[in-house]
Amino acid sequence: MNIIYTYWSNGIKNIDCGFSHPDFFFMCAEKSLRSSLKTIGNQGEVIIYTDKCGFGLLKNNIKNVKGVKVVVLDYSKYDFDERFWNFPKMITYTLQKEPFIHIDFDVILQPDFYEFAVNRDGILTEKVRRLYRNSDSRTFILDVFDEKSDKMKTHNILCSGLIGTTNMDYIDAFKENFDVANEYCKKGFIEDVEFINLWGIEEYNFTKVVEQKKYPVVELFPTTYRHYTGNNKYDNYYEEIKNLEI
Repeated sequence: MNIIYTYWSNGIKNIDCGFSHPDFFFMCAEKSLRSSLKTIGNQGEVIIYTDKCGFGLLKNNIKNVKGVKVVVLDYSKYDFDERFWNFPKMITYTLQKEPFIHIDFDVILQPDFYEFAVNRDGILTEKVRRLYRNSDSRTFILDVFDEKSDKMKTHNILCSGLIGTTNMDYIDAFKENFDVANEYCKKGFIEDVEFINLWGIEEYNFTKVVEQKKYPVVELFPTTYRHYTGNNKYDNYYEEIKNLEI
């Protein structure tokens, strides 16, 4: 099973992937990659999918990582609204030919992560969250995904901070969701793109596809990784990440 990443630099516009401090992003990315190499050993590959600009940025800013494979893609071939910064991740999912786990650069894996993940059968997810739809949460925006399928709402959401599959028989779920994303994320399709639109296509609709196919779902043990979530990463996590020894 491979451990894979996506780095869409968008011509330097997305250089820090939401970290707000590029140097801090590259420091965390380096430690994330080193943790992935350490846990996977010689049992798979660590692969980054990126654009030409992103490849240069990674090469110039991450010096202490050897053994990572890089695949350079031309994202201009895809017609998508750049406000959907998660669309390139969904491209990455569809390109896989072997079992994989996709993680973000703000994830640090523990040494026992791979051993746990590879021995389970199903769609791997960081966690399954409960979605409570109510009138003040703007979840009505998700209704479009229900209209496109069975009109049934789902309430168990697969979190995509860490997402993948141990069995390629399940890859069609990722590809089917991408077919929907290919239309939903087109330029000009949605006037006001909010976070719930991004979340809706990457997690809500994907969960619906998995449920409809009745594929098994495996929640990863939270002790096998550390995910530095949230917007204010520098204030919340800088010292902790800086002091990590991997």
